[in-house]
Amino acid sequence: MKSWCRPFAVLLIILCIILALILVAGGVRLREQPTISGGADPWWSAPVEPEARRALQRYVRRTILPTLPDQTKSRFNRTLHSTINSPAGRRMRLKQLEIYLSQSSLAKTRAGSGRPGRGKHRATEIVKFGTAAGVTHWWPYLDIGGGDGSITRAIAQAIGAPPGEAFNAEPLTEPGDFPPELVWVQEEANGGLPLPDSKFELVTALMSLHHVTPQILPHLLEEIARVMRPGGILIVREHNLDGCKDSSLSPVAARQFIDWIHILYDLIEGTSIDNLEQSYYQSPDEWDAALAENFIPVFRRSGDPTTCSYYSVYRHRD
Repeated sequence: MKSWCRPFAVLLIILCIILALILVAGGVRLREQPTISGGADPWWSAPVEPEARRALQRYVRRTILPTLPDQTKSRFNRTLHSTINSPAGRRMRLKQLEIYLSQSSLAKTRAGSGRPGRGKHRATEIVKFGTAAGVTHWWPYLDIGGGDGSITRAIAQAIGAPPGEAFNAEPLTEPGDFPPELVWVQEEANGGLPLPDSKFELVTALMSLHHVTPQILPHLLEEIARVMRPGGILIVREHNLDGCKDSSLSPVAARQFIDWIHILYDLIEGTSIDNLEQSYYQSPDEWDAALAENFIPVFRRSGDPTTCSYYSVYRHRD
């Protein structure tokens, strides 16, 4: 080789080595990319703890599987098993679960988050806890995040609220098939309630506050206090992740278990994969602290151990 060619040969070799290193690094990065499309991993893409998977499958066998057509049950079970066992391809399998769940009787009757008799059971609990807190006048009554109004209506009937004296505040754009005897109120985007001051004797928030983002929650809690009469009663039903220890679930596994219950019911109700709602759980003491400025805790009672729930009853400060 002529001497003047040698520098070019060396330079060519160096360039080839650099190019090879770039390609290898690119291949490594490619393999490390999330397996779920759509940019950054969504909140539901994390691996699920084994104890959370087992608890979810037990829950599904008892509450959701019986509502599916017989020809769909085995396919749904297999898809759910692979969905919660591996994050890879989870988006595609969630879409398949959505198809199966759309065939359930829960979806067909618009009872996505409810079982038969659930409204009556909740109403019985509210009357029991309100009576224990010394409630003597039960309405006007406001339910925060009462969904389709079925539970709100059951409570209104149990407390004897006449038509127009029971309200349901929801951040929906339109009420749909809403019970005509209830007043539907559209909760504002910032958590505001278009309602007058000091109107309500009783307010309930039944598994709704954990759906409110931390940015909006303080204003919503202030609004709840504003629309309540002094001495009025607020009854909150929430998840207590520490309370799942009774069912051998750690707080981490309990969070995943409850999250996946929410995911399945969101799919039943027709929520798209990209709009699955993340929940913001707090402990009972943290909820007490968040409400402390305007409410005094009266008592706390355990709820359904299956969903790690509990009730807290508060009195509005005079």
